[in-house]
Order: sequence, then C-alpha cells, then structure tokens
Amino acid sequence: MRGPSKKTVLGFILIILFGLIIYGEYTFSLNVIESKKRLDTLTRNQLTLERSVEEKTKQVAVFKKAIAELEKYQLGIPEDEVDFYDKVQQEMTDNTIRSNRITAAKAGGGRSAVAINFEGAYYDILQTLADWRGMDVVVRVSGLNLSSGTDGLSKGNITIESVLKGGD
Repeated sequence: MRGPSKKTVLGFILIILFGLIIYGEYTFSLNVIESKKRLDTLTRNQLTLERSVEEKTKQVAVFKKAIAELEKYQLGIPEDEVDFYDKVQQEMTDNTIRSNRITAAKAGGGRSAVAINFEGAYYDILQTLADWRGMDVVVRVSGLNLSSGTDGLSKGNITIESVLKGGD
C-alpha cells in the first residue's frame, strides 16, 4: 500500500493552514471588537471624570472665594480681661465718654463681663456703642440703662461681655 501522495499531504496542510488563518482572523477580530468596546467605555468614563473634576474645581474656587470673604470679617478674641477692659475703655475715651465706675460683672458660659457707670453726650454715647460694635474683637452688650442727666449729659449703666482666649 502506498501512502498519500505529496500533493494530498500538501493540500491537507494548506487546508489546515487556511483554517488556522481564518480562525486567527476571527479571534483577532473578536479581540479588536472587545478592545474597542473597552476603549469606548474608558473614553466615556474619562469624559465623566473630567466633567466631575471641572465641577469640583469650580466649587473649590467658589469656596475659596467665600472663605476669603469671611476672613475679612473675622473677629478676634481678647487675650485676657485687661485687654478686654482696655479696648472697651479706649472707645469710651475716644468718644469723650467719662466712666465713673468700671467693675467686673457676672457672666456665664466662659465669658467675661464688665459693668460700666458712664456719663456723656447722648450722640457720643451712641457713637461709642457703634464703635464697640465695630471693634475687631467679639463684644456683646448684655444690658443698658440710659437716662438724661444734668448739663445736657446723659448717664447710664452698661454691661458688656466678651469671650476670652483662655475660656476663663
């Protein structure tokens, strides 16, 4: 018996080679299609993330601007009672208000208070109140009594509170 001829073996090898080439192209095209789908997904994700980063960047800019605006109005806290009394008395002196008596007053919640018996022109007293409000430290008027006095001057008692740095 004779074996297969060279042409038959060569033909069989060519058929197998042709089949392998077709199978290779098929699997390659499947990989290309799958890679294209992954690339499209990644591109969409990239665009979404870029938009998100852009929005976050805008929000950060808005927050920074708001914080900078708030820092302009940030109030200080007096170091101690002497600093607090000094700032209060300085505003009274600047507005020609005479303090007859200054005493420590009772305040709760970690605040310090001062009670002042004073005398001065009505509009100077109002200006002093406005200046206390505009001070660079936290100040609160917790009580005020005002009455007319002699020689066109007004008299009064006021209690002013502030928070001190030490929380005393």
